[in-house]
Amino acid sequence: KRQALSRATADLAAAQEKLAAIKTKIAHLNENLAKLTAKFEKATADKLKCQQEAEATAGTISLANRLVGGLASENVRWAEAIQNFRHQESKLCGDILLTTAFVSYLGFFTKRYRQSLMDGTWRPYLSQLEVPIPVNPTLDPLRVLTDDADVAAWQNQGLPADRMSTENAAILLSCERWPLAVDPQLQGVKWIKNRYGENLRVTQIGQKGYLQTLERALEAGDVVLIENLEESIDPVLGPLLGREVIKKGRFIKIGDKECEYNPKFRLILHTKLANPHYQPELQAQ
Repeated sequence: KRQALSRATADLAAAQEKLAAIKTKIAHLNENLAKLTAKFEKATADKLKCQQEAEATAGTISLANRLVGGLASENVRWAEAIQNFRHQESKLCGDILLTTAFVSYLGFFTKRYRQSLMDGTWRPYLSQLEVPIPVNPTLDPLRVLTDDADVAAWQNQGLPADRMSTENAAILLSCERWPLAVDPQLQGVKWIKNRYGENLRVTQIGQKGYLQTLERALEAGDVVLIENLEESIDPVLGPLLGREVIKKGRFIKIGDKECEYNPKFRLILHTKLANPHYQPELQAQ
């Protein structure tokens, strides 16, 4: 029995030693497996990142190719645009001169007479000068003064859609002098009121407090509409109509009072008379 116990003990010790060796080997293998797993996961992540970068680069290259192709097709249009701009540049002075004359002098005339002055008088005159001033043969002053979006906005504000009304609106908004609207049917006045809304001060000569309205508007830089003018105008308004500024351009006299002049102030005159006759000095203003 003792010999059997001794052999069993020896076998147990050998088995335990072998088990310990196996456990050590397993631990070593697990350690190596963990390292390999980490390397694999890192390699997989790097691969995914490279794939994403490759896809992004491919997308960028595709966009770049499309852009290059688009720019190549635009090259012809740009070249044509440059030629057009150079062509316009050679006629710019004449175009602006003719448009300025249109704004300054044609507001009172009929459509037919406006066209006659533009095409039958002014264009030939500019071309026959000793140093001719070229003008674009297709020049339309409205194209210089405004655009389709503005015209659409004006019509939404009540401006009639005919060419004459559009020209009159462009002249009124572009002129430096105080405009006079000859408007028996009050269509223009309706548009003016809609366009300026609450920012417009409306008055009439002789109306109670109208001079005070002008004084406040002159100082605040508001827009004033004087309605229903007759052929005779209050002389008190002379300095205002003529913009007779005094004291370094800071004041305008209304009656006996010197009112501070805000450069943003704007005056619009209106008459319902179909064919008014104003004195030459008033027309010159």
